[in-house]
Amino acid sequence: MKTEKQITPLMQQYQDIKDKYPSMLVFFQVGDFYELFFEDAKRASVYLGITLTKRGTHKGEPIPLCGVPVHTVDHYVQKLIKGGFCVVICDQLETATPGKMVKRGVTQILTPGTLTDSKMLDEKSASYLCSLVASADKWALVFAEMLTLNCYATTIPAGSLTVLTTELSRFFPD
Repeated sequence: MKTEKQITPLMQQYQDIKDKYPSMLVFFQVGDFYELFFEDAKRASVYLGITLTKRGTHKGEPIPLCGVPVHTVDHYVQKLIKGGFCVVICDQLETATPGKMVKRGVTQILTPGTLTDSKMLDEKSASYLCSLVASADKWALVFAEMLTLNCYATTIPAGSLTVLTTELSRFFPD
């Protein structure tokens, strides 16, 4: 979104962060809540079944808003991640002072493929993190299971897609 002179400093701060993560849902901490705005608010409110409201206006239109309390954010983020969404957590980095803009910054980027926080992982099924590093003559393949912290590593000949497929199917049989 482009900068406008008539938007509030809070919304400008939000838009500056959102511009860096256009395809992700940005959870923007405002006091004791994480708030989502514009299209993020519409998408999240429908998926999570939470109320969509508004805050101020932008180009003469109400700004869509939804939010969740800080102490419940993990529950909602976990649900979104399981639904295939990518989430950016933008926290307040200092204590609010009256009349002064609070500094905020991205503290977490959570995606279905990079989720490593044990409290957000499904305890009933394995959650693997996989990495492939290629060199001229070998590929190194590493799997880590995030709940048990078991790790498996191997090397295979570079370019050997059949061996790679076999190794991957050991961990991802479907």
